[in-house]
Amino acid sequence: MAILVPLLVLLVADLCDGASTLTQGAPRVAECVIKIIGARQVVSAASVRATSEGPTVREPETSEPSIATIACSPGSDGLLPSLVGGQGLAGFRANFTGVNYDTDESLPGPVLKLTGQKLIIRDSLFSNLVNLAAASLIVISCDLVTRNTTFFSNSQAASGALFLNNSAVTVYDSLFDSNRGYQAGGITAVGSTSLLVNFTVFRHNNGSQGGAIGMSPQGQLNTEARLQVVDSLFLDNAAVNGAGVFIQRAKQADMANSTFSGNSASQNGAAVFQEDTPGSLTFCLLSNNRAQTGGAGYYNRCLGMRWSSNLFRNNSANSGGAGLELNQCTGDVDHCSFHQNQGEKGGGIFMDQCASSVLNCTFTSNAATLLGGALYRSYSPSRSDIRGCSFTNNSAGQFGGAVYEQKIDSGSIEGCRFSGNTAKSGPSLCTRLSATDVAGDNISLDPADIEYMDH
Repeated sequence: MAILVPLLVLLVADLCDGASTLTQGAPRVAECVIKIIGARQVVSAASVRATSEGPTVREPETSEPSIATIACSPGSDGLLPSLVGGQGLAGFRANFTGVNYDTDESLPGPVLKLTGQKLIIRDSLFSNLVNLAAASLIVISCDLVTRNTTFFSNSQAASGALFLNNSAVTVYDSLFDSNRGYQAGGITAVGSTSLLVNFTVFRHNNGSQGGAIGMSPQGQLNTEARLQVVDSLFLDNAAVNGAGVFIQRAKQADMANSTFSGNSASQNGAAVFQEDTPGSLTFCLLSNNRAQTGGAGYYNRCLGMRWSSNLFRNNSANSGGAGLELNQCTGDVDHCSFHQNQGEKGGGIFMDQCASSVLNCTFTSNAATLLGGALYRSYSPSRSDIRGCSFTNNSAGQFGGAVYEQKIDSGSIEGCRFSGNTAKSGPSLCTRLSATDVAGDNISLDPADIEYMDH
């Protein structure tokens, strides 16, 4: 995986270079630089960079309190952007240039709202804003890019930083730090919103459904709502569900080459909570996350998934699986590593009613208090295989030090290696009411380490 991640970075860079070439000569989009500061101490987006080495923090900058400035430039059409602000910005209109600005008395405090705009917000700051608005920046039916923008220590009703509705939004090279909301801490996305997050840091954000990002189109499956996360960091965020990312009933959710570390969820999915949404998780590091269920990732009724080339390390869950918790999902887990995760059933992976196979994965020193130190699987509706995996020094408090399976009607365990796994019964494998074919010719497995129950 250490080789594959740089290859993905090069691929993303090539795609970005291609996109730049294609957009040469395209109409210029209106731009705004915005600073709305509710307290003296602020942090610039340049303070943190999403790199494989982790964030580098500089000394905080300082600014006078209660500042609001807006400086915009028109696009190729010559039209000025239009912004609407709350009552708290009324006294700062002299500081707004190059913009058609109106006050909306229904918006509390220094809140901004964009409607029907195509706009770039760059080099901007929203800091220490505490109101009862949907967010510090409300975006409705817009095509928006935020670049090198910081949202620091904001607290709002829905999400502390951004509220997106029926919009196409790209967040690039930005920082979301210590924001709070009753829905998501950093970004709430509803309706047919398409959100791309690239090279961005989310840390210390706190919400209910999504500590950093919450996407819930509402109602039935939304065929337009999409989320893509690339080259980003999610650090020490907290939520009820999905402290890093919460997403449900969207068309697609893809996360690649990103780090989720130190996040905590009081219920499900400290790094990722994903429900009724297909997609992928690839080339990611998920470490030191903790939740009641699904210490790192919790996936429910997600069809057409792929979990590939990820590292799950030191994640914990009080119940279920600590690395991945998969319920009624389809799609394979391949080329992933699970190291020192601790759960109740399935220290590495918990799978229930999934049409999924586990391929070429490594499980080392994972633990479960009950069943399946590395892997727990049950009630698969179709064939489920375990192929080319290694299980080393995993442990379970009761059955299946490496693997515990129940009611697997069709499947196999082949080409795998088992070493040093421990449990009260079935140190390597405990299989119950299952018809799994254990291929003896090409597997390093002592038959004495297999427990067959209720066959």
